[in-house]
Amino acid sequence: MQETGLPITRPIVLKIGGAPIEEPSKHSKLWDAIAGLHRARAGRLVIVHGGGAAIDDRLRRMGMEPIKRDGIRVTPREQIGEVVAVLRGIANAALVGALCARGCRAVGLCLGDGGLTRAEISKRFLFDPGLVGDITGGDPSVVRSLLAGGMLPVIAPIAFDSGGGPLNVNADDAAAAVARIIGAESLVLLTDVPGVMDGDGKVIAQLDEAGAAALTERGVIRGGMIPKVRGGFEAARASGTATIIAGWGDGVTFTALAEGRAVGTRLVVG
Repeated sequence: MQETGLPITRPIVLKIGGAPIEEPSKHSKLWDAIAGLHRARAGRLVIVHGGGAAIDDRLRRMGMEPIKRDGIRVTPREQIGEVVAVLRGIANAALVGALCARGCRAVGLCLGDGGLTRAEISKRFLFDPGLVGDITGGDPSVVRSLLAGGMLPVIAPIAFDSGGGPLNVNADDAAAAVARIIGAESLVLLTDVPGVMDGDGKVIAQLDEAGAAALTERGVIRGGMIPKVRGGFEAARASGTATIIAGWGDGVTFTALAEGRAVGTRLVVG
């Protein structure tokens, strides 16, 4: 497939996970803000979402136990159908519905649709992750065509292997791959805090890996922020574009993005 060649200004990729995916009906202000950002940027916006807790809940209801190792969801063959049902089905449909209700022409798809990505079973780990995928390449045409038509792509992190079988892709990895493939202006990893905080509780505007290591050693970066920062740097390297950690609960985030101003913590690699 050839690229469309349509003249589209580089989009922002937003990665959303956590509470808004688990209970979308309780986060109407977030969907209002994203709809406003979509309009402000004349449609130059792409969403990639996760759904970890919702997957855990479904697996347990089906009598299966979630398995995680080193921050990765191990995905045995017997669980992949339930993972797809949550990510490509329940979670994706809820987000698309919330955004369509706010006047966005949102379109749900997954990583494998339209050849957006190519993937293979991951070989990065010292253990067998099951049907966990790594993105090996892709074609931006489907997303560029949707953007050119004023649509808002909402992408679930399910890819296909060479035989067409589904693979579960870590949502941060998925967002980084999409940002790289479509040539995004920036990748924004939305979280439950406005950015990485310093010792005084203020957002750090820019952070490199050496600075992050020092803050972690001092205990300033701690708890759940440690994997978020680590994953953010990995996403920055993988996407090859500006990568930002910012808060989904902070309306300032979306106003700043709409106006092209700095927001959250920009991660610097290299």
